[in-house]
Amino acid sequence: MAIKKIMANKINSLTDARYFAAWNVDYLGFDLDVVLQNLELLNSYREIIEWLVGPKFLGSTSRLHIGQEIIDIINSLNLDALIVNEFVEKNLSLEIEYFTQINTPEEAATGNIINNFLIADASELSKFISVNQHNSCNIFVDLNQCNLSLEKVLNSDIAGVVLHGGLEEKVGLMDFDQLDHYLEKIFEYNELCDA
Repeated sequence: MAIKKIMANKINSLTDARYFAAWNVDYLGFDLDVVLQNLELLNSYREIIEWLVGPKFLGSTSRLHIGQEIIDIINSLNLDALIVNEFVEKNLSLEIEYFTQINTPEEAATGNIINNFLIADASELSKFISVNQHNSCNIFVDLNQCNLSLEKVLNSDIAGVVLHGGLEEKVGLMDFDQLDHYLEKIFEYNELCDA
């Protein structure tokens, strides 16, 4: 059993960021495509990053090309990592860690993956793990879209899990109950691994 890393992705508020930082997550992520639609968010994300200590910060994009506008945001926020789709040609001049979002085990076998990949549909998790034995990449499972039990995911040969921010019940009031449950179970699992 190995300790599982935790990635909190698509953070869009200081409330979410502070919540996940208090849980000592490994990665805290922002949707860069949203920033490109609303550049005022760049300052909000920069403030969040300056406010927090601990996690690595990452961005995610669904674009097919890492253009100069994405590179500028990565540099402006001093991001540590980037989530991209499998078709993106990685810009190896960027000194960041890459995570590749894939949907099928066949995509995992393409060889266009550097270090890490994220899967949303874990129904074929055993196939992803089998294909990965040849790639030696780190697998992260998105729990928000996962149809497997948390226990089954944690007991599989993966590197970590992906969570998303809490649901806003009312303006400014977030619901973190489901996230609390997930994080408590993940930390219990990690404590057992560490013992």
